[in-house]
Amino acid sequence: MPITARRAMKRRLQKRLGVSGSSGSDKRPPADFRGLLNDPVAALARANGSPVIIDVPLSRCRTFQELGFLATPDSANPFVMTVQWAQKTGDNSYAGSPLEKYYATVQPTTGADKLGIDNASLRTYPPLHVDAPWRNPPGEAVYQRRARTVRREAQVYGKSLALSDGWRTYGPMTDSMGQLEFQRLMSVTRSIIEVGYDTLDPFNHINAWLLVADDGNWSVWIMDGLHRTCVLGALNFLEIPILIQGVNIINRADADDWPAVQQGALTAEEARQVFDRIFAGQQPDGIAAVWPPAQARS
Repeated sequence: MPITARRAMKRRLQKRLGVSGSSGSDKRPPADFRGLLNDPVAALARANGSPVIIDVPLSRCRTFQELGFLATPDSANPFVMTVQWAQKTGDNSYAGSPLEKYYATVQPTTGADKLGIDNASLRTYPPLHVDAPWRNPPGEAVYQRRARTVRREAQVYGKSLALSDGWRTYGPMTDSMGQLEFQRLMSVTRSIIEVGYDTLDPFNHINAWLLVADDGNWSVWIMDGLHRTCVLGALNFLEIPILIQGVNIINRADADDWPAVQQGALTAEEARQVFDRIFAGQQPDGIAAVWPPAQARS
């Protein structure tokens, strides 16, 4: 199914379910700075509060939420690797794919494992209860938000799945959920190869948060459009249009005010360590130590 048709179906289902496409989304028409500015900070400053669309190099995109994978063709990103594997081998099966290997290999057991910091408080939380420190403090609310996301997305694809079946960014993963993620990845790949990547609808662009370092350097943290970002990276796109809202700017200098720090779950220094790792496109040490195994690229 072409991406545009699938998104239209998704929007109809979301309307019927009474949910929005992304939390806190700004419905004002975005200001399109493609071809005009290559700095999202400057673009947002000139947009008078409106969201902006700007072309972003794939090298500046960070994916898989708190794990921070790059989406470049040479990265260890399991979605990128899976698309490359399918294109090389002609195999269209989840079984034996790099994605199946990833979910079987990368299985953090605590929130501390997932964020990659030695924090006693986070060791008491399962990974699905822990968010990036600038978004939410750890707890049941984080888990329930993800549970709603899984149910909603599964419904869009005619599936009945729950968070207990898995979460897309790491394992463990039931075969049913793994099959769904693989199906989504292959569907996006086929659509982009067959009809191209639609960049005309301003509300269907990949949505990201802007991460800004102390020196003004920046990267983007993909929040809506993970599959598209990774497919475009695997297909050797150099840059992609990204939608950024002014409320979704994360300044490293503001770590003392982030929700998880305010709650006391992390110190400001620990929160900055998480920021720096994701900003650099690096994975937690425990995950980097096991992924990718050599056979995952075969």
